[in-house]
Amino acid sequence: MESSLPLHDLIDLLTEQKKTGTLEATFMLQQRAFRGRCIAQVQMKEGIIQSCLLSNQELGMKIEGQQALNLLYQLRQEITWTLGFGSAESREPTPFDRSENKNAPLSASFAPRKVRNLTLEESLMLSRKNINVFQLIDGKRSIWKIAQLRNLRSEEAEAILHDLRNHGLVE
Repeated sequence: MESSLPLHDLIDLLTEQKKTGTLEATFMLQQRAFRGRCIAQVQMKEGIIQSCLLSNQELGMKIEGQQALNLLYQLRQEITWTLGFGSAESREPTPFDRSENKNAPLSASFAPRKVRNLTLEESLMLSRKNINVFQLIDGKRSIWKIAQLRNLRSEEAEAILHDLRNHGLVE
């Protein structure tokens, strides 16, 4: 199956449907240092991005993990993605590692969940934006969806989530 939806929308849809499988695309990149024929692959498991790989075989270059996903999100050209869901996973690109580094970049499809509720003191210390985002965290909504619902840029939503994680409120 193929789709020309923007990657954010496509991943949001696959996250909501809790899909497991692979998104793949081959396209010509006309911008950046990665110029030329590129191959992109995004692995998902139960709606959560597990890994991402972007390679340019002509230049012998590859980018993996969150850096590759960020670059793909920023592309302004239409890319046709092949969806291989319900099938065996083909390759094993670099997984995202958020285990120890609380400031590691978060995938847009990452669905944060609350660890505990806010105390009265915390609700007085946090900004209204942080509290509004915290209220939407349910373990199912992706960062991308929360940003859309609160009319925030992805970077702004990620910064708020990092702050909430540093306060020990979400994971």
